[in-house]
Amino acid sequence: MIWTKEETIQAYTEIGCLLKYFPNSFIEKLPNKLLEIINSKADRKYLIDVDTDKSINEQNISNKTKLILAVLTYNYWSDEKQKDSIRKELYDNEEDKAKAMDTYTAFFNTEPQLGSVIVGMTAGLEEARANGAEDVDEETINGLRAGLMGPIAGIGDSLVVGTVIPILLGIAMGMSTGGSPLGAIFYIVVWNLFAYFGMKFLYFKGYQLGGKAVDFLIGTQGEALREAISVLGGIVIGAVSATWVSVTTSLQLLNDAGEPYLVLQDKLDSVFPGLLTALFIIGCWFLMAKKRMSPIKVMLLLVVVAFVGVLIGFFNPGLTY
Repeated sequence: MIWTKEETIQAYTEIGCLLKYFPNSFIEKLPNKLLEIINSKADRKYLIDVDTDKSINEQNISNKTKLILAVLTYNYWSDEKQKDSIRKELYDNEEDKAKAMDTYTAFFNTEPQLGSVIVGMTAGLEEARANGAEDVDEETINGLRAGLMGPIAGIGDSLVVGTVIPILLGIAMGMSTGGSPLGAIFYIVVWNLFAYFGMKFLYFKGYQLGGKAVDFLIGTQGEALREAISVLGGIVIGAVSATWVSVTTSLQLLNDAGEPYLVLQDKLDSVFPGLLTALFIIGCWFLMAKKRMSPIKVMLLLVVVAFVGVLIGFFNPGLTY
């Protein structure tokens, strides 16, 4: 179910007016953050006429307001016995209950952070079905989940695992100079905040926008966002590589007197400072991105190259024997 901005403001305004007639014992059970959201989104110019002699269902309020009140009743104003009674009233018989539960036994696997948008869309469809939408059934819900879990997983893996996490780790490594714990603290705090608020935002966007949320993720806007983050990730990885990776050679050519007349590293630095480091990084990227070589194989290859380089005098580990 998709709510317009006007419908949302109306619902929050009506909720705010109705809560003034609730006992304090009810209000105290609501989270302060929720009360702040209700007050901030309400339109103070819009007032409703509350008849204290009538029940909630008889009040002149929107169905969306009644829906919010039902959610508040279930989550904050009902004990476990009352919640169990509400759950039983959702289905006329055990067969319908089992059928509803069977809807979610189908295989579902996607990227957890970005995939929360699918969960939000599913919640919206379930709400629409509960409200009597004839074009929404279990096949529609399962078809949506099955059709989106693959594309969302691909986008999420490249965006979150392949871009955001390396960026955060790169920044954290830079803050860990000299064994400082700030890098680890930074990563733990920022990643958890990003995951929590990101998943929360996507869930509610999926719930509010329905199918339009998919257009944002895999449409032109989503593509532009992914491209921008990828460019930022490349910049960060490049900066981290230039700062933390250093590849130099100790190769020298000596004259008859045993004095070096050609120091290869000095010549390379005069032409292109950090050339060996750049070649090293580009080589690793080429092997993993173009040749599809696993990181473990690349690391083993680097060990072999380093071992041979030390034997022929190209690298100097600075060790004494």
